[in-house]
Amino acid sequence: MFVAINMDSLGFMHKHHDQDTCAGLSWLECGQQVSVRNENIESDDFLRGVSHGDLLRLYKNVTGIEPIEHSWGERAFHFREHLREVARTIPVTTALIEEVEAQTDAVYDRLHNGERFKYALGAKLPAQPVDLFTASARALNKAQMAQADARANARVQAFKDQLVAEKEGYQGAPSKPWEGPAAPVDAQPAQEPDTAVPASRKAKAATGSVRPVIRARADVAWNDRGEQDWKTIKTNLMKELEAEGYHPTTIRIKLNEWAKDNSVA
Repeated sequence: MFVAINMDSLGFMHKHHDQDTCAGLSWLECGQQVSVRNENIESDDFLRGVSHGDLLRLYKNVTGIEPIEHSWGERAFHFREHLREVARTIPVTTALIEEVEAQTDAVYDRLHNGERFKYALGAKLPAQPVDLFTASARALNKAQMAQADARANARVQAFKDQLVAEKEGYQGAPSKPWEGPAAPVDAQPAQEPDTAVPASRKAKAATGSVRPVIRARADVAWNDRGEQDWKTIKTNLMKELEAEGYHPTTIRIKLNEWAKDNSVA
C-alpha cells in the first residue's frame, strides 16, 4: 500500500494499493510546482531520508502531537513508526488507474502551467475544487502507539547491534604486523617474530564479504532443506559460520534479512 505525501505542506494526501495510481493522483493535485513523495507504507525504508526538520513538522501535522527532540537519532525511529500507524488508518482513495491516466493526459499542459485539479471518479476530466488539501490530524490510540514503539525499539536495537558487529569485524581484519624501530647498525639482527596464527584462533572474515557469503550459504541450505524447517537450518548455519570466524551478531542479522527477503517464516 502506498501513501502520497505533500512535502511542501507536509501532510498525507492519498493512499492506494497501486503506486502509479497514487503518483497520478499526486500529479493531478500538485503538478510540478509541489514536491511529493510516494512511500510504500510497509517498507523498511518508510520515510527514510526525510530531513530532521521535515520529519518533525510532518509528525506534528499528521498526529497533532508536538514532537520531542530528545535523543534525536533514536526518536526518529519512533516518529517514523507512529507515522506508519497513521498511514495505515487513512482510508484508501477510490480511484481507477485508467481514469487517472486519462484525466492527467487531458490537462497535461495546464498542469505544467501551474493549475491544479482533483480526480473525479467516473469522469473523463478532473475537477477543480477550491481547497485541495483537507487532511486533518489523526490521533493514535494507546495500542497503536505501543505497537509503533515496540517496532521502533527493535529497529534501534538492530541498528546498534549492526554497528557493534561492523566495528568488531573491522577490528578483526588482517593488518601488517608492527615491525618496531630500526635496529642499531652494530646490534645483532633481531630474531624474526613468529607470525603464525595459532590453530585455535581463526581469522575473522573481511567485513565487506560477509553479506554475499551468508546469503549464498542460506540459498544453498534452503534449496537442500529436505524436511528441515527454517529454524533448524538457521541454527545449523549459525554454528557453521561462527566456527569459520564470522561474528554471531552479523550472522544473525544477515540470516534474518535473507529470511525476510525470501518470505521464509
